[in-house]
Amino acid sequence: MKFLPAVFAVIVFVCYGVLHPEWFNYHEQYQLFLFGGEYLAEKLSVASGLAGYFGEFIAQFYFFPLLGAALWAGLLILLGFLVWKVAKKISAEVSHFMLSLLPSTLLTLYCGDQNVMMTFPVALVLALTFTLLYNKIDDKCRVYLQFVFSPIVYWLIGYGVFAYIALTVALDIKKYGFAFYQILYVLEIIAVIFIVGYTVMKQYPFIDIICGVDFYRERLTIPFMQHVITLSVVLTPLLISLIKKADKVVTIAEAAVISLALPLMMSTTHDKITYSLLKIDYLVRFQEWDDVIKFCEKNPPTNDMGCTGLNLALAMTGQLADRMFEFPQCGQDGLIARFERNMVSCGITAEACYYLGLINSVLRYNYDSQAAIVNCNMSGRFTRRIAEVYMLNGNYELALKYIDILKKTVFYSPWAKKAEAACHNPETITQNKRWATVLRYRLPENELFSVTDMDVMMMNLYKHCPDNKLALQYSLACDLLNAKMRQFVDAMSQTQSDQGRIPKAYQEALAWIYLQQKGTLQNLPEFISPEVKNALIEFDKLYMMNRKNPLLKQGRLGKTYWSYLIGE
Repeated sequence: MKFLPAVFAVIVFVCYGVLHPEWFNYHEQYQLFLFGGEYLAEKLSVASGLAGYFGEFIAQFYFFPLLGAALWAGLLILLGFLVWKVAKKISAEVSHFMLSLLPSTLLTLYCGDQNVMMTFPVALVLALTFTLLYNKIDDKCRVYLQFVFSPIVYWLIGYGVFAYIALTVALDIKKYGFAFYQILYVLEIIAVIFIVGYTVMKQYPFIDIICGVDFYRERLTIPFMQHVITLSVVLTPLLISLIKKADKVVTIAEAAVISLALPLMMSTTHDKITYSLLKIDYLVRFQEWDDVIKFCEKNPPTNDMGCTGLNLALAMTGQLADRMFEFPQCGQDGLIARFERNMVSCGITAEACYYLGLINSVLRYNYDSQAAIVNCNMSGRFTRRIAEVYMLNGNYELALKYIDILKKTVFYSPWAKKAEAACHNPETITQNKRWATVLRYRLPENELFSVTDMDVMMMNLYKHCPDNKLALQYSLACDLLNAKMRQFVDAMSQTQSDQGRIPKAYQEALAWIYLQQKGTLQNLPEFISPEVKNALIEFDKLYMMNRKNPLLKQGRLGKTYWSYLIGE
């Protein structure tokens, strides 16, 4: 039966490493773990600092989701093992190891909220570890040493100290019986919390001092499930120490219930809309353009952020002009989403600006996104882009300041060393294909970029560098999304004369213009394909009969430019 915990670990690995790799990407990109004494001292300067330090240490490996999934599964198994070990200290006749994974299962479901920080599970693991270490002290003097240990444990793991106190009291009661001083442990911790709150951590709200700094990403918010899971860590070893030894059938049944609870309940604990956006952001970050399109075919985006990622993927694969209206569109904001003051929305927008050559906008978006991280962390992803833009703009001294920070990391250090060498030898920057392309696309003079004039800016980028086909696709897409037909025709005549086949969306727009001007579909230009012509005949017929006909928004007619127009 020793293989049963491995079944649970495999299910966790698949659910997160394969189905939800964006969960790991989200955690990794909103922190910047640095090696060095200064960073460790900074973390240890606040309560729960050790748990936070180890939590960020683990989360840095989430840069590779499969590695992150293996570490996450291992952490959950370790939590269950420690629960089981504590149960064995209470009663030697313990055999329900799968039941000891109950807190791990609840924790996994709770972490469906992407803002639950790794500090929390690490604090629980450390609380159980400290409990077992405390129990190794055989002399009765340990009950007096507890008055020294408890404040130290609180400072190291914060909120996790409540699980530690509860479990150590349970072990002491089993060994020595109930005594009044055990109540004093709790009173001491309460006193320590108030002393810390009014002295060394008076700048923190009391909810953070009690329930943990960086246990939850949003300040002044602690979900009720954090208390439930902590209570389960305390009660589970007590429960399984009371249950009689199980036979094989019961053990297998326990394994089935615990292991299948995760995949069966994930849909209720992992918000589909949120995770869809995080998945698009993850795929865009790592330039998995085809995967972005495949994902959006099954999960069409419904807001600016999702549409920006999808349209960027379509443009990078040369499909924007053919397929953009196969998906729901959010107008011009679905190309480059408007700025919002939060840490999530601007990530994909910054990527679109980067590939277009609008690197000063990239700098702005990444600065604002990093400043908006709600727990005041830095971001490896954003810091790297900031350093890169400074380097491309020739501000090497500023770039090196950010590069020096990235050199203290594991996964950003190779890039930082390469960028540092380029800053010291600027002529080598153009030897990098990606950097050379961005420099070629970038406008030589400073221009203010307004989202209301996006089509003009995109055309300026294209005229500056005719190789920038991405900017051309965006410029024409702006005209279509804003229904600027005359401007679209003018731009087409200037840019598409030698482009060969006319893309599907452009054909649909031109056929619609012809129909509006001529009032007939006879003698359509030869570049209008029979498929587009037949679809427009069917669309026009239904439209004239009933402008609100639902068939105009369904099937192949719903995936046309005309369907988009009547929906505006």
